[in-house]
Amino acid sequence: MKLDLMSGLNTIYPKEWIAYDIELENGVRDSINNIKKYFLPNSITEVEVNNPQCEYLDEIYDLLIDNCNITIRGHYSNDYFKELWRAADSGQTVFQNYTIISYTTSLDRIVNANTFYRNDRTILDKTTLKKVILKK
Repeated sequence: MKLDLMSGLNTIYPKEWIAYDIELENGVRDSINNIKKYFLPNSITEVEVNNPQCEYLDEIYDLLIDNCNITIRGHYSNDYFKELWRAADSGQTVFQNYTIISYTTSLDRIVNANTFYRNDRTILDKTTLKKVILKK
């Protein structure tokens, strides 16, 4: 099962992805604190998180299969992304029990094909998005 975590009002991913957000219109609408009500342990195979707005890595850990990749995109100004980016950029190999696989400022297919929004619904400057990939 693939998880689009903190998807905002609408997911940008195909139907095989499960969207989860506290403000979501279509998908699982709930707080990250309740995520274990919806998913079994070791049931999630891949996670994408765009512009995270709360702590989430501890909450999802048991839900992920071993070697699950978690792709996280955010801005350096985002407090929930900045610590992760600093860890990756400083050469750390582990962050909150996850292995840091890679980090980049290069735009990817997801960023190029979509518009990203802040909580106040203003458009994010996607040219400044950064990406970190973790592995459980």
